[in-house]
Amino acid sequence: MSSPIPGDPVYLGSFLTNTHWYGVVGDGDTPAMQVATMEAVQNNAVIALDALQGAKGDKGDPADIVKMQWDSDIDDPADLPTASAANGFDRPLTLADAGYAFWIDNLVYAWTGTHYVAKAMGSPGQTGETPHVTFTFERVAPGTGTTTEQSGTSLNPIVHVKVDPPAGPQGPASSIVLAADYDNTLPPLNGQVVTWNEVKDKWEPSDFAAKHPRLYSVPQGAFTNFTGATQRQTILSFTLEAQDYDYVPYVTGHLKCYGIESDADPLTIGVEVRLGDPISGTLIGRGFGNSSNWTTILPHYSDPGDPTAAVSPDNGVAQVNAGETATINVNLYNDGFLGGIYIFNKANGAQLVIETIPQG
Repeated sequence: MSSPIPGDPVYLGSFLTNTHWYGVVGDGDTPAMQVATMEAVQNNAVIALDALQGAKGDKGDPADIVKMQWDSDIDDPADLPTASAANGFDRPLTLADAGYAFWIDNLVYAWTGTHYVAKAMGSPGQTGETPHVTFTFERVAPGTGTTTEQSGTSLNPIVHVKVDPPAGPQGPASSIVLAADYDNTLPPLNGQVVTWNEVKDKWEPSDFAAKHPRLYSVPQGAFTNFTGATQRQTILSFTLEAQDYDYVPYVTGHLKCYGIESDADPLTIGVEVRLGDPISGTLIGRGFGNSSNWTTILPHYSDPGDPTAAVSPDNGVAQVNAGETATINVNLYNDGFLGGIYIFNKANGAQLVIETIPQG
């Protein structure tokens, strides 16, 4: 064996050691910044080397947000794999599979490790035009149901709603006098009814429509025969039933009477009809006889004691108030001072007719 020269490795021996390596951070340019040291004690050794940091490399490709399963043929979300079933995939998914994604139609279903989150693909588009929606409403018959009908265009749609609203609780009755088409200038009185005034174009209270004349006939059997001498003799007293309105009695009739009177026409027998008292009651009819001894009774209201008495609506002459009965008296009567002799027989066909003429 030749003698070693400087630089030759010389075997010194072999032993087992635990070696610890450290890197010393340097920039690669500063002298004496690249060093290596080693320390060994028995079975332990420590080696220190320079740790060099290189320059920043090129920018790499961005990582995928999700792990899109491009080879999947699943086209129904119901077939997606879950943690408990593979369904349309090759295996169930686990927590480690978080990020797996399946593209179905225009949505991506991303697996979070426990469930899916669906997100729309692509970026949002431009804001579209705002449509002008018109609603119209129509109330339909109860029980037909509420429906809608759409027409118009996509930018100007018209929605017609046919509403079948439920009936609410019954409300209080409305007051007629508060209605807009009711004229309450003259408040209604008892017994009046609502009638239409064409001139005013409104409703108003009126008692005309509620008042209908009534006709009463008094037969000959109700009269009383008389023979004797007197100036005034009552041969009929008839009570007329109460009416539900104010009225004036309108009397007509006829009777046949013989006799003689002490006046300018001694052979013509006179008759009077009075309302109320047979002597002092209101005069409502007279009859003047003729040569045939027939006396015709007609309405008559004035006499020598009150020559201006006359009936007109609402003046109160000969008026019977509503709810009151009326007594109609027929008298044989002589206008003279001494009276006369009368012979009256009702069997000759005496008759009286009374008509109630409404007032107001």
